[in-house]
Amino acid sequence: MALMQLALAGFKRYRNRKKNFTVITIGSYFLICIFMLFFRTVYQNIHQFWISNYVGGDIVVSKDIRAYDFQHPLSPQQYFGFHQFIHNNPAFKERVSPCLRVGASLEAKGIGRPIYCLVNGIDLRNKKGFVKQLKLLDGRIFNNHRNEVVIPEQLAYRIGVGLGDSLIIYIITKDGYQNFDLLRVVGFLDISLPAQTFYSQTMIYMPLAKLRELVMSGPDQVSEVVVYKKAGLFGALPLPLLRGNFQQISGFTSFSLVRSIFYAFCFLEVIILFLIFAMAFCAIYQNVGLMNIEREKEIAIYLTTGAKPFWIRRLMLYELFIYTVYCSIWGGLLSLLFIAGINSLGIVPDILPMKLLLACMHFIIGNHWGTYLIAFFIILLLMITGSLGPVWRATGNIRISALFQAK
Repeated sequence: MALMQLALAGFKRYRNRKKNFTVITIGSYFLICIFMLFFRTVYQNIHQFWISNYVGGDIVVSKDIRAYDFQHPLSPQQYFGFHQFIHNNPAFKERVSPCLRVGASLEAKGIGRPIYCLVNGIDLRNKKGFVKQLKLLDGRIFNNHRNEVVIPEQLAYRIGVGLGDSLIIYIITKDGYQNFDLLRVVGFLDISLPAQTFYSQTMIYMPLAKLRELVMSGPDQVSEVVVYKKAGLFGALPLPLLRGNFQQISGFTSFSLVRSIFYAFCFLEVIILFLIFAMAFCAIYQNVGLMNIEREKEIAIYLTTGAKPFWIRRLMLYELFIYTVYCSIWGGLLSLLFIAGINSLGIVPDILPMKLLLACMHFIIGNHWGTYLIAFFIILLLMITGSLGPVWRATGNIRISALFQAK
């Protein structure tokens, strides 16, 4: 009990006499928390977006397709049989998804001109397909056997439709004739992802079977096949060679770009945290040393009353521990307020490279209690290692003559 009372008195001495040291310690904890939370958020964004949504997904189509054009339908030669692809490429059998993507135009009540779009026909029974990547803001996914469609929220705003409203879709059939049908909007898509472009904002999704009926293609006809390979941030299984006049037209074939972004952020984090650690260590070493010089008379009194040097060192470390807890609480509160203020501003990266690097359209720094705890232990470790030298010297070089020095 006496030791703790003395430690509390020593803590108050640090707080009152070394205000600059207090500011530096609180600032160090604050900076460590902010940068650790920032980079943690970036790493999560990179993993959730690049790895979960794009890396490992490769779109494979017939060799005649170079790019899709909204106003030009696919030619009959660009359709092929899904089972034909499986027959020619049996290695892909367990990780492929059929897809039919064609250009179309939409009309709804209240618009005077057609809105061009890309229609994606997907099969909900095939869980390896695009279905896993569709993120609904509102409503539900379509039924495989009904004329239902899900559209991006931005497109719904442009057309002026809501859930349950109907759209007229005009499409060119496989043989070059025009066809149309009535579709019911049942869901709105969230496409707030960094790599999304104007094309992503005009993509709608409907049942594959219904789209085949509209374009009057065969029951097995598709325009592309999506191949998913097992992927991670540091590598992926190699993609087998394609056979039968098929080629890959989009998707990541390597992880070099993602790894480069990840390692660049790792390097930046190490440099920043190293500078903060160095600043905090130097401040601790200098201020604890100066404080011990001011306390020579007090330490000499402890020694003359029979206190062991080990007891005095333990007392000093207790003081620094309480001081670290005090500074960490203030630093943590400042971090919470700062992050809440930054997130309330709604950071929106306007430059495309920043969207790709931060892997988001709206950057929000996440809070995690474990990060605050890790930052506390880092500051505590710096406090202990930075004060060991001054504390050991202070208890080893004090002489009784210090009692008679004027202080």
